[in-house]
Amino acid sequence: MVTIVLTEPGSKIQVKKDRFLFTHGFSTKPASEVPFDIVDHIISETSCTITAQAMAAFASHSIPLVWIGPSNRGLYILPSFQNGLAELRKKQYEAISSAHGVSIAYQIVMQVAKNRLNTLSKWHKSFDVDLSAHTKKIKEYLKHPPNKAQTIESCRADFMAFEAKIAKEYWNGFAKIIQHFGYNFSTRSKRPAKDPLNALLNYGYAILESQIVASITITGLDIYAGFLHSDRSGRFSLVQDLKEEFRQVLVDEALVQFVKMHNPTEDDFVTKGDEIQIGNDIKKLWVQSLFHRLEAEFGKHTLRRHIILQGRTLANCLMGKRKRYSPFANRVKYP
Repeated sequence: MVTIVLTEPGSKIQVKKDRFLFTHGFSTKPASEVPFDIVDHIISETSCTITAQAMAAFASHSIPLVWIGPSNRGLYILPSFQNGLAELRKKQYEAISSAHGVSIAYQIVMQVAKNRLNTLSKWHKSFDVDLSAHTKKIKEYLKHPPNKAQTIESCRADFMAFEAKIAKEYWNGFAKIIQHFGYNFSTRSKRPAKDPLNALLNYGYAILESQIVASITITGLDIYAGFLHSDRSGRFSLVQDLKEEFRQVLVDEALVQFVKMHNPTEDDFVTKGDEIQIGNDIKKLWVQSLFHRLEAEFGKHTLRRHIILQGRTLANCLMGKRKRYSPFANRVKYP
């Protein structure tokens, strides 16, 4: 399968029979032709022209199209699936205002804490870096979980405060691992990225988000109606909920392996204003690493398959086919 990344302004996507035609930059002649059935993902980082026939091909062949804009934000994602199930969405909205939604949010925040602990433990065993102080603190925090209430509005602040404590220890441990490979990482900066490592993280999370959107829309769930993350205009709150479960296993652990293998330098990045952006050469390698990891086996399934199954797991929980929601557990070590 092929992932297409468009980086040149003025690019164009057309269709000829059963193939996409890609024109790069402001050229008038297509530079490449790719059959529909081998395109896995299309990522555009710039303004481009897409014909109506190409849009139809995205939908009919289930090909996600993602625009990654300034600061590596997924500006718009074209879902490949338009599967709306009224009964499921009714259950979703009901759960948000009930103890059922509290339970889902609680399971997510607790499993995310455990996933972070598992990732730190992997790094502690794999590299000559002592992370025991951070793993010990997270274990102590897990002994005193946040309190639950009858509605998510009543306990969301406690959940997020608990998550913030775990995140602080996790990122401090991550910084030590990164420093072990000769890089500086003082703090997590989302947008704009203040250093190369944060730029890579942001880009990876944007790709993860596109995978989560596909997982959720396949089921028919409302991507805007989340449990742990509150409603906000334009925010994919449910996507943010499920994205938390996969951040470490897809992006963070991949990034540590990436800097170990490819040793990116300052020359691989560009400074624009107050933001650090990824250069095209190192970006290509980073995208390849992420999609290779998506197709890697984690236990019984590939990581991509695990992401798809999580949307179904949540839907089954809301429909009463499962007693409680079980978030993705990052227990398998990447080969």
